[in-house]
Amino acid sequence: MQNPFASPSPRHAVESASVWFTAYPISFITRPGESFLSALADEELWKAFATIGIDGVHTGPVKRAGGISGWQYTPSVDGHFDRIGTHIDPAFGTENEFRAMCGMATWYGGTIIDDVVPGHTGKGADFRLAEMKVDDYPGIYHMVEIDPEDWSHLPDVPPGRDSANIDAATEDWLDKAGYIIGRLQRVIFYTEGIKETNWSVTRPVVGPDGVERRWVYLHYFKDGQPSINWLDPSFAGMRLVIGDTLHSLTDLGSGGLRLDANGFLGVEKSAEGMPAWSEGHPLSEAANQVIGSMVRKVGGFTFQELNLTIDDIRITSEAGADLSYDFINRPAYHHALATGDTEFLRLTLRSSLELGVDPASLVHALQNHDELTYELVHWATGHQDDVYTYKGEEITGAALAETIRADLVERLTGPDHPYNLIFTTNGIACTTATVIAAVLGFSDLDGIDDGADRDRIRARTCSWPCSTPSSPACSPCPGGTCAACSPSRGRTWRSSSKAATPAGSTVPPTTSWAWPRGPGGPSPGCPVAAASTAPSPNSSRTRPASPGSCRRSSPCAPTTASRPAGRSTSRTSRTRRCSCSSTSSTIPSCCS
Repeated sequence: MQNPFASPSPRHAVESASVWFTAYPISFITRPGESFLSALADEELWKAFATIGIDGVHTGPVKRAGGISGWQYTPSVDGHFDRIGTHIDPAFGTENEFRAMCGMATWYGGTIIDDVVPGHTGKGADFRLAEMKVDDYPGIYHMVEIDPEDWSHLPDVPPGRDSANIDAATEDWLDKAGYIIGRLQRVIFYTEGIKETNWSVTRPVVGPDGVERRWVYLHYFKDGQPSINWLDPSFAGMRLVIGDTLHSLTDLGSGGLRLDANGFLGVEKSAEGMPAWSEGHPLSEAANQVIGSMVRKVGGFTFQELNLTIDDIRITSEAGADLSYDFINRPAYHHALATGDTEFLRLTLRSSLELGVDPASLVHALQNHDELTYELVHWATGHQDDVYTYKGEEITGAALAETIRADLVERLTGPDHPYNLIFTTNGIACTTATVIAAVLGFSDLDGIDDGADRDRIRARTCSWPCSTPSSPACSPCPGGTCAACSPSRGRTWRSSSKAATPAGSTVPPTTSWAWPRGPGGPSPGCPVAAASTAPSPNSSRTRPASPGSCRRSSPCAPTTASRPAGRSTSRTSRTRRCSCSSTSSTIPSCCS
């Protein structure tokens, strides 16, 4: 427990794992009879990862999720992000398979990155016991018991359901009656008749004391994801999250954790008539500092999914997570791919630097588990009245966000691209591959051949790093691995220089990242604009005495060893490179 923990260390985290493979469990195809976790523990897979320079695997959520109804488990309502326990879900494997995966990763100089969900649970045993008012279980959640005399103000719960969302009028009545803090700053996943507010009411539930109760509870997301209360006097919610965190790190053997939706950990009633303070709250910052510090204290690192303003990301990163998922530039580089114009991307990069967000602290996902999220919260909410220059004209942040969203919807969806669908108000349900398919004019994915068409998509995929500073992460594209990390393509992501942002510069310098020339690849290599010093490529690694035999919490003494055969000991490449400057307003021809 001698590790420093007070301050985030993004560059240490990047040095631990600089290029990640993201494997979303419910979308991962394995061999017949093989579990998700055993597939990720396969030594041949790790040999391939080592060869192409991948040293981190983000597993996605693999612990039991969903709910409990009576004595039966119910399915997850949100892709296993409604966790109900620390046990590995049998659908994905076993704890021993998870430990074997961590051991194999360590043997090949890699790191496993797990998930923790600090903002909510599913409706598992904890929530069911809270409904029955057992011990301090109600203290886990933002939930309030409603006096039976006031049940007439509550909606009935339909047959077969265990809760019902309340409408805005009921929300206002409960607020004025002193039960809840009222409406929040926004309603995520708003759908008329399904989710009109962030509050739902339970059906009548009888506790072990024989008393029948109804509760109103907060859920930022779906009604099956009750929100955790980080400031209840029992600290039951905090105990639950920290226990889950330490289980992943010290028992299972993970080296890092993703903090799911960690910007919604504090909520407070505001002045009369104003929405409750629910985003960018100081309690969220404090809770994230507790989690981040605990993880660093036991030798790990964290990255956060914080879809808020750049200001919020900077403040939270001062003492919380080590890295942040890039909600700032990802819609911008998709916009650049869709329009062929990088002006908005350059605006987002400048805004990040001007507001003090280190580009090295951002995780750039070529493909993650979510849709193409284009809420652009920084411009649409926190800076909606600020004035920006775009396309030679002055425009407010709110209007800018609307313009970018309209561009993306026009270019990527509609009858010409029926495979990309608008997902509520959050974004477009798609993959980077289908974004590129739309850009290239394909109207039917089944019509894409395995020859020239696929090579065109792969080549365009390689333009993505041209727009992306710092650390990349990728996951499989439909129909095969993504172009940036396909062993069959013979490409290795290699840094050709170490560059730091010049003093006073608002645009990061260019650092080239090149792939050796291969069939259908970019010519002769594809550069990336990097704004940070690359991690040392020759730092020593440790490994156990044999593959898969050791986990991080075990008492065995790892010995310093050279990297396994096939893993490059240097990311320096002398391959010819084109020069792609982030000051350019168009995507360079070498990447098209």
